[in-house]
Amino acid sequence: MSSSYWESTQRKFWTFTKQDLALERKRMEDAERNLVNLYPLPDRRHLSIYFSHRKTLENGKTSGHPATGPGHCTSLYTSFNDISKIGECEFSLISEMNSQLILHHPYRSLAELQTQFQLTQEENALAWSIINDHYLTDLPLLHAPHVIAITAMFLAVVLKPIGSQVNAAGMNNALQTLGNARGGQGMQARIQKLVDWLAESNVDIEAVVECTQELISLYEVWESYTDKTCKDQIAKFVKARGLDK
Repeated sequence: MSSSYWESTQRKFWTFTKQDLALERKRMEDAERNLVNLYPLPDRRHLSIYFSHRKTLENGKTSGHPATGPGHCTSLYTSFNDISKIGECEFSLISEMNSQLILHHPYRSLAELQTQFQLTQEENALAWSIINDHYLTDLPLLHAPHVIAITAMFLAVVLKPIGSQVNAAGMNNALQTLGNARGGQGMQARIQKLVDWLAESNVDIEAVVECTQELISLYEVWESYTDKTCKDQIAKFVKARGLDK
């Protein structure tokens, strides 16, 4: 464990390639192949959206912070009847992760870089929201936190002035801007400055493009998400495994 991401267990043990994740998911599905075929679960991004909604409902309010934040965890502790069960789950998680528990979040990089790029309050809030959404994807397991933060800032700067919403169409426009940004006046000059900084830095631009594409994919499937369908599919799978007892 380390205070530096580059020396951390997160980078050494919990950062993968897309191929690594695909193989691991296939291995897990093959272990329950008959059950998966009989009761297929929703798209994993739909699952992430569903569980994120559940956490928000449990918290009793819509929050800009992840539901894993200290405030949310404290509220769960104080409202849960059997604290020992939480302890059992904690030890199980620690064992499963081999005590490799320190995570480096993109929020710190966002805080460090937002003044450098002179983000407005609205742009900073939008970048924060995009970082929240990236936890519904594989991106935390694929790319370094600073790459996620830079992607979020770039998207916030591109989307905010043209009034684009955080959806697949807006993200596609941002991806096109990243590919062929040109100089201009006013806000376009800010976008060009950010693109120039990316080109001159050691940041992997291809990684930023991949992050943007992954977010586009998320917002595309989000548009087809329905809570009831997802809930019903999960309930069938849980019941088939006898986990509802």
